[in-house]
Amino acid sequence: MIDWNAKRAKIAAKMAETGTPATISRPGGTYDPRTDKRTDGPDASKTCFAFLSTQETTDDEGRVVTYDVLTLTEASEVGDTIRVGATTYTVSKAITIAPGGVPILFSAIVNT
Repeated sequence: MIDWNAKRAKIAAKMAETGTPATISRPGGTYDPRTDKRTDGPDASKTCFAFLSTQETTDDEGRVVTYDVLTLTEASEVGDTIRVGATTYTVSKAITIAPGGVPILFSAIVNT
């Protein structure tokens, strides 16, 4: 049986060695999609390590679509901002990779 917690620790250590420090920031409060409003609350931030890559796909009409992906050691959510170096990105889609139910790596499709 695979020890996914050990795998996560190994991945996090490797990213700490070779990744770029990043800060994930989330506006405070909670978001209500019914009203499209956010309640008041304290902002939150956490540090992690990140890798930036550019990926390509073809849409249904045959057009090439290019997008940036940040691979992270911590989870993000849609609407979060992630500062990597001098650039701030906004998360448009958040993905958790969790084999065996253990989150080991996180990705975010982002735009500047």
